[in-house]
Amino acid sequence: MVKEHAVGRRSVMKAAGAAAGLALGGLSGAGAASGRQVSSRPGWRRYPLRLFGDPRFTFPTVEGRQDDQGTDTWYLDAAIVTTSGRRLAFSTIFCKNRLPGELRADFHALGFYDLGSGDYGTSVPTDLPPAGLLSPPKLHMASGHLGLSFDGPQGTSTWRTRRRAGHLVPFEYRLDLRGEDQHGRAMRLSCVQIPQNPPTVVGRGQGYIECFGQTGTGTYFQTGQRVRGTITWGGRTEDFEGHVGHMDRQFFPQYAGEKVGLFARDRSHEWRTINLSDGTDLSLWRQFDRTDRNSLSGFSGATRFIPGPGRGTTRFSPDLEVETTSYVKWPESVQTAFPPPSPNRYCPDGHVLRVPAWELELTAHTLVPAPAHPLPVEYMFGPVHYRGHLRDTPIEGFGIFERTLALYRPFELAQVLATTAEHLPRAAVHEGSVSPSSLQRLTRRLVRKVDQDPLLTSRAFLLDRVRPACATLQGPTRAFMLEACDDLLTALPTLPATP
Repeated sequence: MVKEHAVGRRSVMKAAGAAAGLALGGLSGAGAASGRQVSSRPGWRRYPLRLFGDPRFTFPTVEGRQDDQGTDTWYLDAAIVTTSGRRLAFSTIFCKNRLPGELRADFHALGFYDLGSGDYGTSVPTDLPPAGLLSPPKLHMASGHLGLSFDGPQGTSTWRTRRRAGHLVPFEYRLDLRGEDQHGRAMRLSCVQIPQNPPTVVGRGQGYIECFGQTGTGTYFQTGQRVRGTITWGGRTEDFEGHVGHMDRQFFPQYAGEKVGLFARDRSHEWRTINLSDGTDLSLWRQFDRTDRNSLSGFSGATRFIPGPGRGTTRFSPDLEVETTSYVKWPESVQTAFPPPSPNRYCPDGHVLRVPAWELELTAHTLVPAPAHPLPVEYMFGPVHYRGHLRDTPIEGFGIFERTLALYRPFELAQVLATTAEHLPRAAVHEGSVSPSSLQRLTRRLVRKVDQDPLLTSRAFLLDRVRPACATLQGPTRAFMLEACDDLLTALPTLPATP
């Protein structure tokens, strides 16, 4: 059973309403009520457009299939409001993977999110071996421009550059997406997408970063996604509009899982895209080496796009700090294509972001509890409301938080307990419960014991001291802590049975 921690359900819904109002207010203009600004139409909105010195980054060619790359990904998210006032968000991914021997491992992901209720739907049709060995490809990609289609069980999903009189319309697209979510509800989205900001660099390089152990991974992003269309979900079909969103492109020289281990879990990542109320946009990366106790590895840092004359301004800071404040458990109902390393896995949830060089601090309130998607590995992805300050100015933001960092090893589960104790909500403590400071000391000792002696003393300390202390708490935090204790007990090694 999935547990939620760090903020109560009522405060989550209040944050959802605030985020929805921030992200979706003022749809009659491109962000009039939210304070967002967009770059002017002239100049960059033309084909061909070279983004960097490398000719590969020439539009529209870079938006099409890259035949010499092992993995090609196309991504879009947007916050929308329907004619009835429902505040929603959607995300979609088209992904080409070519394994050694030209084996296909393609998929198309579609997610719908209700920013008011916290409900979500996910659909991920795939084209994986061995099922796809004798069948025609499901993913079709145009060369020279954006033209994608995926043949799924509910029909064909498409994402294409618009045409007028047979000619491509620069930086205007049309999507027709179809799926069925985990509850059997039909998912359908048809819309026009017109980004209001030009494409821009990630980091401070010329279009390439190190991602999942591969240097030379090409990437760029584009914000200010204005969308208008129709959505069907939950038995309702409605028109919608939106002007906050993020388009992202990546291509890897080899299959993206080439250097992440047999079951693609030797490396993990966290990625956030945030649309701030001052009109700027953030792309935040962190990558982890799971074979080295989750140490930072590869490209990490904060990229900030500032709309303005010409192509705007992009700034980068490598000193991104992330303080995780809560975790959620991976739901048993969502199965990964690759066998899970453990039935009990936890993913980061609540967090505080800091970029000292910019004097930026943002506190996250996730709007959908445990938004898990059935990809090959653990993949949580959902909307977040951020609130904080930029220098001395209050600021808010609507964002998407993507993570593949699933924790299941003893030292990781001990840290889940310690982090939760460090950030206990007031509602979890009552007159007869252990004091927060005492629980924090106990869980910090547990972390040390699991590191030093996972076989003997840590098990006894967990059973005799930590679990009884957690049992004195109340509400959902008590249930979460007790479940995490039991999962840690399962993960700890045991002595072999005596013959």
